[in-house]
Amino acid sequence: MGSSGKLWTLHNGRQTASAEIHELGGGSLELDYLRDGELVAFLHSTDVDDLLRDAAIERFVLEERGWRVDNPRAHRHTS
Repeated sequence: MGSSGKLWTLHNGRQTASAEIHELGGGSLELDYLRDGELVAFLHSTDVDDLLRDAAIERFVLEERGWRVDNPRAHRHTS
């Protein structure tokens, strides 16, 4: 796994929510939750599976509330 990476980004109108995972060193990882680019919550763990599971649950909850992945094809204009 690299030093960091975005797991997902969801949109609700003009708002965005995203999850990112970062290596902190010494086997420690941090999962960051951001809203409109601002950190709103984070978790620390040495188990990547625990963090990925938490991120998947959070994404599910947001999608149940109407948040969606932006589909660039939906905005593409053809001539």
